[in-house]
Amino acid sequence: MGNDYPAVPSSKALIKKIVTVFENLLAEGKFKLQGIRVIPGGLEGVKDGFAEVKAGKANQLKLVYTI
Repeated sequence: MGNDYPAVPSSKALIKKIVTVFENLLAEGKFKLQGIRVIPGGLEGVKDGFAEVKAGKANQLKLVYTI
C-alpha cells in the first residue's frame, strides 16, 4: 500500500517470548487448537454448514468447504 514501517526491536523480542510460551502450552496440552470439519460440495455445502452452526453442532469448529 506504499507505506513502510520500520521494524521495532522491542516488538520482535516480545513476539519471540510469546511464541515460546504458546509452543510450550501446546506441547503440555494446556492449549488446544480449534477443531476442523471439512464439508464437501463447494458452495452448496455452505448451506449445510450454516445449518450445523444454527443447530449448535459446530461450536468451536472451523468449517472448511472443498470445491
